[in-house]
Amino acid sequence: TLEAALSERDWLVENSVSYADFRMATFLPFNDVARLPLDDYPAVSRWYRRLEEIDAWRDPFQGLDAPELPPVPGSLHEPRSE
Repeated sequence: TLEAALSERDWLVENSVSYADFRMATFLPFNDVARLPLDDYPAVSRWYRRLEEIDAWRDPFQGLDAPELPPVPGSLHEPRSE
């Protein structure tokens, strides 16, 4: 599992961040929608926090002039109607 692999190392391939890390992490911004709480996976959580320290990963669209995307339906970040 991803949890098992990351419990033994910091990155997926060798000793530094690689395309494999970015590719595997693309689904994690939607973990709340998928009901996959990262709190249940401490090694994955640590790894994802390391990725979020990388400016280009944290804000890949910085400096681009593009409209803001709407929230993912059902996500915890979607405003609730009352």
